[in-house]
Amino acid sequence: MEPRLHRGAVNSDDVPVIVLCKEATGLATVRALADAGMEVHAFLLDRGDPLAWSRHGRKIEAFGLDRDEPALLSRLIDCAIALGRRPVVLPTSDATALMLALHGASLGSVCRVSSTSHDQLQSIVRKERLYETARTAGLPVLPFLFSPDHAALAEWTVTRPGPYLLKPSYVGAASAAMGARNQVVADRQSLVGQAQRHGLRGVLVQPLQRGGDGEIFDTYGCSDHRGCITALASHRRWRQYRVDLGSTCFGEIPAQLPARQESTLRTLTERLLRCMPYHGIFGIEWLRDASSGDFYLLDFNARPFLCIGHLCDCGLNLPWLACRDLIGAVPATPPHGFTLQHRFWLDLRRDLYARQSTPRAQRGSCWTWLASQMRASSYAYWRWTDPGPWMRATMQLVSR
Repeated sequence: MEPRLHRGAVNSDDVPVIVLCKEATGLATVRALADAGMEVHAFLLDRGDPLAWSRHGRKIEAFGLDRDEPALLSRLIDCAIALGRRPVVLPTSDATALMLALHGASLGSVCRVSSTSHDQLQSIVRKERLYETARTAGLPVLPFLFSPDHAALAEWTVTRPGPYLLKPSYVGAASAAMGARNQVVADRQSLVGQAQRHGLRGVLVQPLQRGGDGEIFDTYGCSDHRGCITALASHRRWRQYRVDLGSTCFGEIPAQLPARQESTLRTLTERLLRCMPYHGIFGIEWLRDASSGDFYLLDFNARPFLCIGHLCDCGLNLPWLACRDLIGAVPATPPHGFTLQHRFWLDLRRDLYARQSTPRAQRGSCWTWLASQMRASSYAYWRWTDPGPWMRATMQLVSR
């Protein structure tokens, strides 16, 4: 029987872990590490974070420091020195991952972080650099423009009538003219008008490809310090908030794709990581074209991702694997040597928001929606043994 990866403890001198927490991703990462018997210290960057109500992890108030990098870095170094034993540090956002990579050399003496350099990480996190590298390597990428001026935009859109999808280089990029993750612009005239009014500095423009809820897939995994994939799994986004263009609120692991398409996703992921080496947890997002069935690269999360708790409930604890690698422990299993349980995952709060924002004619019946929720056995906040975060999230939902 193949060993499961979500249990056990790292016995490499009981090295502690610091998690720079953001919302549900931080909560799931802390829970996963606590499940593995690790000593966890959670930096709370948001005052309303439901993780504050969790029984897991020692909480460290760092409210708003994700917007003050020098202060966050100083606080992190002080904490790492006080803990001793060179703790592992895991980010849960693009901004904190880039901060750790930028200061990796100075941090290395007091804690353990990914060996991916700042320039390498920017080539992954910044979508324009990610797409250019992937396109050069022959991987499927939709046409795009980045920070176009008026002349380039007018010429490019002549043969691409719209609608268009606009997105910043990465979420939280200070240089981008827009902060929202995805914005749809209906036609060429509207796009040119928006460019004239607000500019498209730091913004990536693509034609809006057919696809959306049910047609977005992720490959989740972990790469060791040599850049070798130590685990890989697939995920399907059945519903998202925002609808068709946001993050998962109802998903499935494994993705239950036909064997040929599952193999295609695995091959594309391995090809991408060969051309851009990476060390750590990753979640790579793919769109399947609804008409052709072809996959296109959308995004690369070079850090723990929203559904990392879903993956842990299915039997694959990536935060634990990443920590073992950073500590230098012997790998838990040979590559890909694990068995996944099939589970659906639900973020009830955001699933309610998604349904509210869906036009009534497209919602489907209430009974069908409720029946799908009843299939879930993994949750963003709910856990019998740790009900506090769910209580906090529910109070936030009621007040909203």
